[in-house]
Amino acid sequence: MERLRSASKLVVAAWTMAAVLWGATSVSAIRGGVLAAFGPVGIARGQLLRVNVSGIGHPNDLPWTFHVRVLDAEGNVVVERRLEVRPGVSRYVDVRFEDGEDVPSRARRVLRAEIVGFNPQPDPPGDWVTTLEVIDVLTGRTSVLLGGPDTVGPQTPR
Repeated sequence: MERLRSASKLVVAAWTMAAVLWGATSVSAIRGGVLAAFGPVGIARGQLLRVNVSGIGHPNDLPWTFHVRVLDAEGNVVVERRLEVRPGVSRYVDVRFEDGEDVPSRARRVLRAEIVGFNPQPDPPGDWVTTLEVIDVLTGRTSVLLGGPDTVGPQTPR
């Protein structure tokens, strides 16, 4: 089990380093209308992939609209959801190993996520952040987390 955790950490570190070396400015934080994309992550039976979106800003700001898509290794859409997220609120989209039409019979499934946010206000206040987790369904324990505080962009001054 410890080897699996170490291997998972190594994979996350490798993806992060690849993003830095290939010039990506961010893999998970975006501003209105710009695509945020998480690279491929493997999940196994008994696990789920969770995409979290949190609004940051003044509570009176209008909610953002987000389109969250989770795709398989071949680019097929497994799940697509529309979320309304106000500042100070978090929403999520879950995808279980078994979700979708073409569930592989093998022990692992490769999924990736795309998130597009739309801000309804002409002068975009606030910001938002998104993270991706792999969670064990039975225990609720997170084994992989991509994103975090370093993905939040600079705040708009008020």
